[in-house]
Amino acid sequence: MAFGAKRVYGFYLSTTETAGREGTIAFKTAVVDSTVGSAWLTQSRQARDLVRWLKDRGRRQWVVIVVHHPLYDAKTNDPWDTSAHSSEKMKLVRLFRRYGVDLVLQGDVHNYRRHVRADGTTYLTQGMGGASPKPDRRTAGEPSVPELDDADRGHLGSPRSGHLRYGWTTFAMLSSGKIRGSTYYVSTADETADGKLVPAGTRILYERFSLTNVLRTAP
Repeated sequence: MAFGAKRVYGFYLSTTETAGREGTIAFKTAVVDSTVGSAWLTQSRQARDLVRWLKDRGRRQWVVIVVHHPLYDAKTNDPWDTSAHSSEKMKLVRLFRRYGVDLVLQGDVHNYRRHVRADGTTYLTQGMGGASPKPDRRTAGEPSVPELDDADRGHLGSPRSGHLRYGWTTFAMLSSGKIRGSTYYVSTADETADGKLVPAGTRILYERFSLTNVLRTAP
């Protein structure tokens, strides 16, 4: 898409749903285990295409990556930082920082979370449209919504209300060349927003934010 002198440049990653390998794209991952023939993850064609794509894109373009399984905000019963593929996650984070990825759109987790990392990349988990309204399900008292961290700038959903809201995020290119995001939600119950009672089924603006054009450090 072209917006004046700038373009939005996007790449959609297809992550695997295979048990024990959820979220992998086979980026610089040697083997899954010691089984003969398991080195299929050495480097997938998709991973090679991603690196080539990042190297070839123009410097004045906005760069967006879309992925189903989140690099941040993994489910609490399968956190990225302790999973078998945490090293792949961190390698992708470093790759995105090196080539100036501005926005990473994530799903899978059925709530909303907006991270802004120290390097400027925004990681947006928008999973509020992926489940029917129903009470949150927990096992052994464990909430399905991850804990907040220092990089969080916005969040919707809780152990009690994570599935009781629908939501979406829209993006607009401003005349200044900046990109602004707007996140809305609709609750299945009456809510109080900005000190006012809002009836169930009403569209509510949760937040507006601007994206940062991340500096590309790689040649």
